[in-house]
Amino acid sequence: MLKYQKSKTSSYKAILNALQMQCDIFGQLPGFTILKKERFSTSFGAFSTLIVFGFCLLYLCIELNNLFNRSDPNVIQYDTQLIESNEIPLMNKNFTLAITLTGLNTQPIKNINKYFIIKVNTCKRERVFNQTDNITKVISQCQEYPIESCRIEHAVTDSQKEYFGKLQLGTVQCLKKDIWEANPPQLQGVLQAIEFQYLQIMIQTCINTTNFNECAPNEEIQNLANAGFYGIHLSDNLLQLNEFQKPFSQIQSMQQASFSLKTSRSIYQTLKQIHILTDDGFFLENQNQFTGLIQNQWREESSNYNNIFLINHFIYLDGKQSTYARNYIKIQTILGRIGGFWNVAVLLFRIFVTPIVLTLMNVHLINKLFRFEINEKSQLFKDEIKEESVNELNKSSNIYKESSQHQYEFINPNIKKKKQNKVVLNQKKQSEIQKYLAYSKQQLNLGIIDLFLVSFCCKRQVKEQIRYAKTKCSQKLDVALIISKIYEFDKLKFVLFSNEQLNLFNCLPKPIIPADLFNSQISDKIKALEQQKQYIFMLEDEMPMKLKLEQAFSSYKILKNKKDKTYTDYQLLEFLDQDLVILFENLQKQEELSQKGNDEISSFSNRDKQNIVSSVRQLNVQLDIS
Repeated sequence: MLKYQKSKTSSYKAILNALQMQCDIFGQLPGFTILKKERFSTSFGAFSTLIVFGFCLLYLCIELNNLFNRSDPNVIQYDTQLIESNEIPLMNKNFTLAITLTGLNTQPIKNINKYFIIKVNTCKRERVFNQTDNITKVISQCQEYPIESCRIEHAVTDSQKEYFGKLQLGTVQCLKKDIWEANPPQLQGVLQAIEFQYLQIMIQTCINTTNFNECAPNEEIQNLANAGFYGIHLSDNLLQLNEFQKPFSQIQSMQQASFSLKTSRSIYQTLKQIHILTDDGFFLENQNQFTGLIQNQWREESSNYNNIFLINHFIYLDGKQSTYARNYIKIQTILGRIGGFWNVAVLLFRIFVTPIVLTLMNVHLINKLFRFEINEKSQLFKDEIKEESVNELNKSSNIYKESSQHQYEFINPNIKKKKQNKVVLNQKKQSEIQKYLAYSKQQLNLGIIDLFLVSFCCKRQVKEQIRYAKTKCSQKLDVALIISKIYEFDKLKFVLFSNEQLNLFNCLPKPIIPADLFNSQISDKIKALEQQKQYIFMLEDEMPMKLKLEQAFSSYKILKNKKDKTYTDYQLLEFLDQDLVILFENLQKQEELSQKGNDEISSFSNRDKQNIVSSVRQLNVQLDIS
């Protein structure tokens, strides 16, 4: 059964193979090479890659520095309505409250208790719904905090100490420290909330009572209360979202309002609640919350004096609260940014690098396949050719050792001369081959500047040569042409071989890779491997160009001196490169001169032998006579 028929009978296996091919996402495409490389790389491309890598590394260092320093967070701010809230205690360490009364000359009033009464209350109003009678009761209660002259002990934080250090503490009134610490005032909710807590500061003129009868005369009180200023020292917070540990910076500020006996002034001040949510995780989310109060609104209302208060100051929470969500960069985000930065940088560099690398690849490719008539010399390619030739010569001298290195020394001086002549001839031969390898390649020689000019549409003549050669390469790589050439080779086998030869040719084995090829002692075994036909294909591929030229020179001498040359012999000799023919002719002349010198040495050696033999015979005759 033919292979084609056999494949049709096992169609289910073909379906399984096709299904496997479609489902295997790890399938690998076959790798092809160009100029013995899987990908064409250049020093310019590698240098450009290092530049891009350096930029990415610098960007990575900057991002890692931001990551560990916790700087430049991504902040999202949004407001929400505040109705019900938890109780917010106003502790001495996070809240400042002090009161000052001054005259028109802005000088603080001393012995303030003789002229005015300052009441500080924390009030709580609660709505209670009675389900039995469906009536909502409002329950209000206030707690008054006694005041005293401020002392340095009232300042707890550094900012408070710095602020109060600049004031006349005896004229500034504060809440009693021990009572404040034991039962701090609280803020909660807004006016329409079920539970609403606020601060109330009331300024009244001093009136003698049973509990206090040290008020100043009414004339003095009216004189001071006729016109003055009410000042309140409150704490405030500055938002410093760039600071990781302390997003709030506490400050103290004073706000003033005028008062007089003709008016009763009501002040409504709101404090806005700020929440800062911080995600400080390196990989996963890790939320931390900071809460603070900032001064928001200050609204005043005045009416005729009601004989109750001069100033009635209410402090409560604002109806809106703000939330700031801070997100610090994470490791996976940095890696994603690096990947995006890498792609963008590579894309930008490709605009300039790709034309140059593509031109250089085309030049190397067409130099490998064609020769060019060009007179320009470029040091760049010349050095590369010289380096390649020297490397090939070194390789051949290391692996394929000359047999003369293993020969013993002869005592006869004439034979020594022959050996020296042979060594000199071999050195001259290698020198000639090296010159041929270095200078006989007619290639496009482009320097670095030439590459830039050709890549960006300058030097049109060279550009046309490259385009023409590339077109020829593309035509030869046409799939239809390759298949037709393969069929031509199959036809050629039937023309050149007889049936018996063709049958044997079809059974020739595949090339075998010798195990000794990877041995460090390959130079000692190379001669033995060359004698085995099964290794000839692989060894021929590994043979350096220098040895190939030496073998070609030996074959050239045989074909040239052959008497009955065939048509193929004449064609081969005719199509040889003229530079190669000159090289072979020079080598042949050197061999002839060397052979002539060896013949003269041999003739002198034979003449010496005859003289020695005749002298010995004469000596023997004389001895016999004696």
